[in-house]
Order: sequence, then structure tokens, then C-alpha cells
Amino acid sequence: MLVICAQCLSSILCLRVGENLNIGIVGLDARKWKKEKVLVVQEVVEAILCGRELEPYVKGDSRVVQAWLYQIQRKITLVSGDCPIGVRGIFCIDCNKWLTGGEIGYHRRFLFHKAVEAYSDGGVDTWAKISAVKLGVSVRTFPAVCTSTSSSIETCKQKYAKEDAYVKRQHFWNYHYKPRNLKIARSLDVGYCLTQAVDEQDALGYCYHCDVKGHTQSGGCYVMKKARKLGKEVYVVVI
Repeated sequence: MLVICAQCLSSILCLRVGENLNIGIVGLDARKWKKEKVLVVQEVVEAILCGRELEPYVKGDSRVVQAWLYQIQRKITLVSGDCPIGVRGIFCIDCNKWLTGGEIGYHRRFLFHKAVEAYSDGGVDTWAKISAVKLGVSVRTFPAVCTSTSSSIETCKQKYAKEDAYVKRQHFWNYHYKPRNLKIARSLDVGYCLTQAVDEQDALGYCYHCDVKGHTQSGGCYVMKKARKLGKEVYVVVI
């Protein structure tokens, strides 16, 4: 069987023709993106899944896995986190909109449109899921389920609603987001974190996961950090 190696940055990714390639796409939720950058981010997500160059979209270092790598390895799966920000609903790809209660029933009974269940403000996770379904790419998401009680994040949000900020932050990081992020890091073969460019002088312009200035920190950066330690091919795409 043909083995092809592509050396990028500091590691080597080996692919065998016909095997599945897990592409991890993570990043900021929708609330943290500037409105004028949302469409660009969505285009970048689609470009990644199609194997296109990211040069027209990104700021600074834009080294990415080349398109030919995807053309050889066509069986791909999106790996992402199902970011639980906003309202969980149904997005119709053919209608290009979130469906209301009455529309959901009509679509299910009479139409054969492609639809995605996701969170309205999930940002990169949601946009990646929508693009993958649109392109016919398999999707594998990791919800932030509580590892202590197996409860959904919505259940824990209600349970911890009256707790102070520190207690809530510790619970959701240690029992929801951190375990979810580690699962993504272990599952991906190639990883992309999409984040936003900020002024290096800005107090929020330092990412301690990447240990660099110039972009907004996110849990996606943590995923890339852990995946890199596992020898995975990872890229932080600053937009």
C-alpha cells in the first residue's frame, strides 16, 4: 500500500490511501468574532474541508496542509466540539437559516432538505458542522458532557446557576470542557484552531496556550497544544 509523508512545521503526518483522515476544526464561539469576520471564518472552514489554500484569508504565517494531500486522502471526517453557546436548534442548509418550531415539523414531514442540529452561537464548531454536512463530509462531535455525573451541560448549568463564578468555572472546565478538548486532541489527525487577530498591545492579545501575542485565546488553542504533544499536525489560523 502506498504511503505518503508530508513534513510540515515540526512533525510528519503519514497517510495511507483509503484510510480515514480526521480533520479537527475548533475555535472561538460566535460571540467573540467581529461581525465583519464571520463570513471570512465560514469561508476558511469550507476551504479547510475542501483542501484549498488558506493564503487569501489568514494573517501572518499561513502554512497549511496542501490541497494535494486531501486529494489523495478523500475519506475525511470532521472532528469538533459542539460548542454549547446559544440555543440548540435546527439549521436548514438548503434554506440557509435556523428553523422555528413550526418549520421544523414541516421540513421533517414534507421536505428532504439537509439539516444540522447545533447551537446558534457555537461559532467555529457550528459553522464547521454546517459546512461538513453541506459538503457530504462525515461528522464526529464531542459534546461537553459532565464526566462526573454523565449529565448534559444544560443540566449542570441549572444545577450550578446559584454557585459563585469560581466554583462554576472550575466545574465546567474540569468536568466538561477539558475532558472534551482532550478527546478532540486524541481523535484528530490534522487540527486547525481558528482565532481572531488582536493588537499585541491589547491586554487580551496574549494566548498562554500558544505562548504568543496577537490573537484571542480559546479552548481551541488548548486542543492544538495537547494535540501537538501527541505528535499531531496542528495549525493555529489567525484571521
